[in-house]
Amino acid sequence: MSQFAREPQTANSTNRVDYRPHWDFKPDVSERRSALQRAEGLPSKLLYAHSGQPSSNYLVTHYEESYQCKHTNDLPTLPPGHPDSLTWQLERADRPISALPTNAGPLRTTKHRLERQQSHLPSLTVYRSTYQKHPLSAFCQSRFARASRMLSSHLHAANHNNKDLDLRRRSLLQIPDH
Repeated sequence: MSQFAREPQTANSTNRVDYRPHWDFKPDVSERRSALQRAEGLPSKLLYAHSGQPSSNYLVTHYEESYQCKHTNDLPTLPPGHPDSLTWQLERADRPISALPTNAGPLRTTKHRLERQQSHLPSLTVYRSTYQKHPLSAFCQSRFARASRMLSSHLHAANHNNKDLDLRRRSLLQIPDH
């Protein structure tokens, strides 16, 4: 048994044999800078996800909350403070509402505005009601100067007229046109 045993060898590739490491090499300055910026600080998901909610849950609702509400000339109410300490509670923009975003507000107002505009318009305008349809015979009909390529027998495989110079202008073995 010992005569067939081999020592385990790791296979050497040309890269492993020929590779010489360059220890003093540094990558491009812009690549190094972007890699350092990526590596330092907290990731953006942790910075912008307040109380663990994804940002898609509050971007539209914050818009609706800010811009869809009726404008008043009153001063904003003071944010309530903690009774135990002198700190202020977070503002609403810092603590977004947890409802899913909706398009109900803008969609409803645009539909209402369009319905109001269309209610004033008559269903048929004067031009449309007085327009008379022309008969089909009045329109131009498409005409072909020659038969279409599908119906032509000059390019049929049995003729070979285009390939043989001797038979080019003769009507030999032609299949009749339709």
